[in-house]
Amino acid sequence: MKVGWMLTLAALSLGLSGCDESMCSGMASAYEDYQAHLRSCGGSAPNLNPTLDEDACNDAVDEVCTDDDEEAMSDYMDCMRQLFSCKVGVEAVHEGARQCSAETRALLSAECRLYFEAFEVP
Repeated sequence: MKVGWMLTLAALSLGLSGCDESMCSGMASAYEDYQAHLRSCGGSAPNLNPTLDEDACNDAVDEVCTDDDEEAMSDYMDCMRQLFSCKVGVEAVHEGARQCSAETRALLSAECRLYFEAFEVP
């Protein structure tokens, strides 16, 4: 029983401490998953900003983004990973990703939106 409680506490601590730290890497990963999906469908998407400093991004997210902003960005990551299959066509997949971006942008505070732009689908 004591070991189970310690494992639960450790898992909870990891989950809470890693959330903010991994926001920007998670967003980048979701966009890269979208790119790979689009390539597998025969399309292409531009790369993310190559000068993106992940540590600076995470610091900024911690400073200016609210809990609601972070929840919206987490939903964006989920949305980007659940795009349509290739059967609907490349443009429909790309349009789905643009919709993920637009919905998230609408939910973010103005301050946080500036950092989200690096991960938006054009």
